Amino acid sequence: MACTYTRCSTDKQENSLEYQESVLLPFLERKKIAEYISLVDNDTSGGKAILKRPSGSKLAAVQKGDTVIFTKVDRGFREVANGSYMLKKWHRIGVSIYFLNISQEPINMSDGTMKFMVHISLSAAELEKDNVSERTIGVLKHKKDTKKVYASASFGWNNEYTEQNEKGEWINGKIVPNEKEQEVIKKMRELKHLKTSFNGIARYLNENNIPSKQGGKWSAKTVIDVFDNSLNNIESV
Repeated sequence: MACTYTRCSTDKQENSLEYQESVLLPFLERKKIAEYISLVDNDTSGGKAILKRPSGSKLAAVQKGDTVIFTKVDRGFREVANGSYMLKKWHRIGVSIYFLNISQEPINMSDGTMKFMVHISLSAAELEKDNVSERTIGVLKHKKDTKKVYASASFGWNNEYTEQNEKGEWINGKIVPNEKEQEVIKKMRELKHLKTSFNGIARYLNENNIPSKQGGKWSAKTVIDVFDNSLNNIESV
């Protein structure tokens, strides 16, 4: 059995599912791999261990002779400990692992140079994860200390400020409903009750020229964000 694994947690082009697929397909053609299982974790943080992700969990069933293909190390692993453990385990039972940003051949954890390259990639992935976490905590702390609203309002809501600090920055904000966007949320709720998929809801909104909060096009991810917002009281799946 051959598996490809892709993961996307942000809108960055280099990490998009479309980009990862554009890297995987030529490789599969060169290797003459016609039959394979595509495992996709969309809008999924790399901070979660791969076997605890919705699609990644299926990799627990791989066995001797199977092949798992990643475009990059950080699509599969964001922590050195978890990545090293899983790669050693798969290598030991005879699973072929590819990281296409490192090599077009299977990773050989018995080869010192290859093992070093993988370890460097795992370390870089973990460092980036920790840096993102530190930046997020720092920004939130600063905003809390200055009494600023934590983030721009989500779809369906607006930030309303009541006063300014000595620097002229608006503080002590509160969240109030955006009536026009609330009507759109009502329609999204109706579509969801009709079993319309997230992609289907996004397509409906785009076809009817209904902009997202930032004025752009809707995607399944931005629809999910609205459903996941507890303020909107929409039953999610």
